[in-house]
Amino acid sequence: MKKLVVRIAAFLIIAGLVALVLIYLSLGRIIKAGIEKGGPMVTQCPVTVGDIAFQPLRGHLRIRDLVLGNPEGFRTDAAFRVAEVRVRMTPGSVFSNRLQVQEVYIDAPEITCEVGLNRTNIGAIQKNVDAFLERMGGGRDEEGPQKTGGDKGPGRKVEIDHVRVENGKVTLSGTILQGGGVPVDLPTLEMRDIGKGRDVSTAEAAAQILRKILFGVVDSVGQSGQVLTDAAKEMGDAAKQVGDDLKKSAGNVVDGVKGLFRKGD
Repeated sequence: MKKLVVRIAAFLIIAGLVALVLIYLSLGRIIKAGIEKGGPMVTQCPVTVGDIAFQPLRGHLRIRDLVLGNPEGFRTDAAFRVAEVRVRMTPGSVFSNRLQVQEVYIDAPEITCEVGLNRTNIGAIQKNVDAFLERMGGGRDEEGPQKTGGDKGPGRKVEIDHVRVENGKVTLSGTILQGGGVPVDLPTLEMRDIGKGRDVSTAEAAAQILRKILFGVVDSVGQSGQVLTDAAKEMGDAAKQVGDDLKKSAGNVVDGVKGLFRKGD
């Protein structure tokens, strides 16, 4: 009888260890599936992830080949691409109800701003992100994340000390450029204390970070009206057909992009 009890105990311990190993090995796939399912909830656009490298005992997470697609009606392949997102978190919080993140680092995102005379892919995505944040409850200011709100967001809660986005590039693409593209630098962007003092879901935190990036894009585009005009002029005969209205059209593009981000639009 004693031997039987020992064998059962040993079996349960081994089974438990095997289960823990399987869970550990599957965490990357779980996170990947969560991003690819939750991303479209926020943006109403397809989201794909190439690979996840997760070391929960060290608190390190790397998201590789993250791609945000475009809303319907746009022709470019994607709105946002980043080779790697690095996340540093408190290891002890990985399996808790509130995830403590020290830093989210997004290096060299590649953003395509597809521009029409009255609509942009960035503006369309921004509206979708704003609608998601409104559904989460609470107000927001003109150029930042929500100030207040409840805990209605799906998923676990999170606090993020610091977010840094740098070395980004925005490519302006649109019909007036006849298929060409104009590169514009994205300034370094930073956010601090997301989720401090209130409950914020991981999905809502991601929406706030994306919103900050999109505002950085529109600021960059808003300062590039002459660049856009000059580039279109250099496209040759096809661009010359735009004629005297080219500068006016380029100005309307920039004004339209800014208008899509004004509160209440």
